[in-house]
Amino acid sequence: MVRSTDTLIGKACSQDSGECLSALVQGLASALKPAKNRRQADSTAIAELSIGSQVLFLRQAATVPGGSARRIARADRNLLRKSTLPVWLTRSDKLPRNIGVTLHPNALSGDHARLNQQLAGLARRMRDVAGATVHGITTWRAYGETLLGHRIAPEELTRYRDETRERAAHSARTALSDEDEMDANVQLHVVEGDLLCRIPEIISERSIDLLIVGNFARRGLPGLVVGNTVERLLPRVDCSVLAVPANVSPDERAAA
Repeated sequence: MVRSTDTLIGKACSQDSGECLSALVQGLASALKPAKNRRQADSTAIAELSIGSQVLFLRQAATVPGGSARRIARADRNLLRKSTLPVWLTRSDKLPRNIGVTLHPNALSGDHARLNQQLAGLARRMRDVAGATVHGITTWRAYGETLLGHRIAPEELTRYRDETRERAAHSARTALSDEDEMDANVQLHVVEGDLLCRIPEIISERSIDLLIVGNFARRGLPGLVVGNTVERLLPRVDCSVLAVPANVSPDERAAA
């Protein structure tokens, strides 16, 4: 458990107090603010906080954004892979004003649907504390489009693309909607393409300063070969990232 090896520098329980959370974010950023030599910063300092019933870890990100060529810092990777709680790697000393949440494009049932609901619910709680706007982001791709283009009529290919895009939009709307209605402070972005390319673009276009993403935390050979989406995203974006473990049951997470 990460809690036993890292230093907890603060704790805040704030369902309705943005000031409490803001003070914690600023205090953490100040404690970890790197000097001329970045290695002088205490990279193990962690704050534990509660957003309503959700407990999570808050830490200053060690990974410096620099595009696809830059690798994730070992301290960030270890925390993401070991923690059974959501991990907020912050790059700012201010509360987020625009919160992005990545949603699976084909998640009307099963584990992906539950994860979508969890991510969207956490985004809404963060929005209520910070007074922010939530941006739901889902990416879609019409797999096999090039091959199908030589085998089916153009109108069938168009229908296939439209159905793929609408399925992604419907999955995201289902997770984001509250009592079957989209909140006025929730915006949905359905974009075509690879998420590792398109999400950084949306973050830049919408001035998103916190990205909430599911973390499957593959370990061992799968982690080395396949990789983890959040670990590949972290060096590509300049905003803070809140990674929610996807391979831990809610009961295990509550008991942690």
